[in-house]
Amino acid sequence: MKGGILSEAEPPTKKQKKVKTQNEVNNIEGKLLQRERVLARRKVAKIWRTKRL
Repeated sequence: MKGGILSEAEPPTKKQKKVKTQNEVNNIEGKLLQRERVLARRKVAKIWRTKRL
């Protein structure tokens, strides 16, 4: 970077790569947890429906 103007895109630093990787992992884990919650709710709903009948 020269004088605050980027002539070319600079490659990410190791720290930036690590943060990006960690964010991706957190995103994947979050999606898995959300999916588990949905499946658990469906399971509970199914149990309640069968108990009512």
